Amino acid sequence: MLPWKIHVPDAFFSPPIPDKHAFSHLINALGIYQSVFRDNARLELYSRYQTRVWPDADHTRTYEDLLSFLEGSVLSSERTQFLNFQEKAQSCPEILSESFTFSHPGSPDFSHMGVLMRHSPWGMHVVFAPGRNRKDTENILSSYGKVCWESLWEGLSSWFEEEETERLAGEALRMIPEEIAEGTVLYRTTAIGPAEQRVFQHLVYSQKKGKWDRRFLEEETIPHSMKMQAYRDRHELFLRTNLFLGGVFPVMRIDIQYRTLEGYGLYRFRDFLDRYSRQSVALARSFSTAPFQFAKYWTGQGYSMDGLLPIASILSPEDPSSLVVVPVWGITVFSVEEIRKAIRLSDPLFFDWEKGMGLVLLRDCSMDDAKKVVVPNLVKKLSFPVDPPVTAGTFMESR
Repeated sequence: MLPWKIHVPDAFFSPPIPDKHAFSHLINALGIYQSVFRDNARLELYSRYQTRVWPDADHTRTYEDLLSFLEGSVLSSERTQFLNFQEKAQSCPEILSESFTFSHPGSPDFSHMGVLMRHSPWGMHVVFAPGRNRKDTENILSSYGKVCWESLWEGLSSWFEEEETERLAGEALRMIPEEIAEGTVLYRTTAIGPAEQRVFQHLVYSQKKGKWDRRFLEEETIPHSMKMQAYRDRHELFLRTNLFLGGVFPVMRIDIQYRTLEGYGLYRFRDFLDRYSRQSVALARSFSTAPFQFAKYWTGQGYSMDGLLPIASILSPEDPSSLVVVPVWGITVFSVEEIRKAIRLSDPLFFDWEKGMGLVLLRDCSMDDAKKVVVPNLVKKLSFPVDPPVTAGTFMESR
């Protein structure tokens, strides 16, 4: 069992640990008293030993709670020194360290305390360095100056990516309508272990008696596809489709029994998929790991035009400029729903409200198919002008 306390408040399940060595490396490099405050706010990740120094440490605590604890623990004779430290800490600097005399009831080993704060990609990383005198703590803090923090954080990046993915999974589980929850199974894939020893595992989420459960499979029952798939499992017929994050990439796959889907209604099910796509990307705007950075272009109805090539690079890393886009004109915020009903859930939408223009980015669609199939269908379904398709590169050059 890892000597860490881990909690993600808006997820149903904690992340699978992709690389346990990353946590061991943290302890070896920086000692046993560590915390990470997510977005400089809540205490999300901390070593189990942390409570020896900060007895009230738990996942309800915040960065401000830590500063309050320090203020109450530092001797009054060093109050001026601490207030100067506290002022700097509240601005969340790149790095800050200081040594104090502590009035700690637990042990004489904690009579002096070094505190090191370093801004990580996910929030403030705090390390305590206890000692019997100031020289001890300052020597420990000095040794941390030789640590390569970036390599330690690199080992944690896969865990934080899993943490954010589990938050998106939790959003899906909360949103699934009660009428179809019992007849629905969700899947996602995760990579466990360091790059040279990576093993893929498949996580399965299902509901029994009103409670969601997560289990692991070594192999998926059918290969993953970006398209809808129908398959039979024993005597049941299932439909599998994707839960997209803002129309860009699938967070999870969802399997629903055909008889459950027939009772619920295909249009209502599509509406759920669409709502999840939009709500999940709005949630992901606050995320920090690399796969979710495109969400910063989300504006509430769709993406800003500045996000076109970055998002096209996710859909087609080899040649994003060649992807096909279809401009739509004369739109307002009241037109968005009409456009959404006319396009695929997997085709991201972009808007330039000042020009009254929308843009549909087509996934896996040739220029010929766009001209012969997509545009004629849009013309039939939409009540405003649709331009001929162009490539994303051509569109950006003409802006």
